[in-house]
Amino acid sequence: IVERHGGKIWIECSKGTGSIFSFTLPVYHENLELSSIFEECKLAAALEHNPLLVMIFPLQGLAGQWELNNDQIEELRIFIQDQIRSGDRLLYHRQENAFYLFVISERPAELSLLNRIQKAIKNYLPDRSLAWSFYPEDGDDICQLKQKAFQRAEAA
Repeated sequence: IVERHGGKIWIECSKGTGSIFSFTLPVYHENLELSSIFEECKLAAALEHNPLLVMIFPLQGLAGQWELNNDQIEELRIFIQDQIRSGDRLLYHRQENAFYLFVISERPAELSLLNRIQKAIKNYLPDRSLAWSFYPEDGDDICQLKQKAFQRAEAA
């Protein structure tokens, strides 16, 4: 289990004095998880011969300078999770204060989901719009896709 999480495990033994079991685990980093999820979804999209839709729900910069508290963020996470299919991937990136949703599907279905979530999320974030982009046409990595997504959101 430790090795599968990128850690190391070892034992130090001394006859007659006992044993010391030690292990290390890497520190969790949201950007690494975001990149990992993107790479998994990118591979799955290629295998299915379908595009990958990346939706970003930025929570900062809300009108009135208010922010969502942890309970509201969890409520929004549950709401979004209820809107998507089991194969779609959702990540809340605390450092960026944004949700990332990765959807592999044929284009009409993706746009239908995008529109449905866009309308429904207005109940939580009336002054925010979704940022979205498609892999591979809008970029090859998560940074390019984020940039294109926010360009679209600003233009809307």
